[in-house]
Amino acid sequence: MSLKQFSDDRYLRIAFILGGIYDILLGVPMLFVPDYTASLLNVATPEPIIWPQTIGIFLIIIGYFLLISTQDINKFIFIGFGSAVIRLGYAILVFLMWMTTQIETGYILVAITDTFTAILLLVPMILTEEVSWKHLWQVKVAT
Repeated sequence: MSLKQFSDDRYLRIAFILGGIYDILLGVPMLFVPDYTASLLNVATPEPIIWPQTIGIFLIIIGYFLLISTQDINKFIFIGFGSAVIRLGYAILVFLMWMTTQIETGYILVAITDTFTAILLLVPMILTEEVSWKHLWQVKVAT
């Protein structure tokens, strides 16, 4: 599979779209109605309220860039890779918290969906021989 075929792959586009929509759908309520979002996830509302709102802004930005990246996945593949790394990092953190302390179920649910989305993003990247780890970390600037 060539890099051109890889960038045209529908599976990777779908993964970017699903990841972007998921992030935006989680980020918007965290930004605008953090109390309600916390109650839906069955977790205590974090104090100060700026924490979930900041996370909401972060999720909206990541979701936006994942959606925009579908226009040229080959050029912006590092965004999907970075998003997957962040998702897996969060899942590992939640798992460690679950192993050592009591943690609300809502955090575990989000960690599971983040892990699933990270796998959707990483599988086509890892299975392609044309894409190296160096390529995934490179940021290509348009000229």
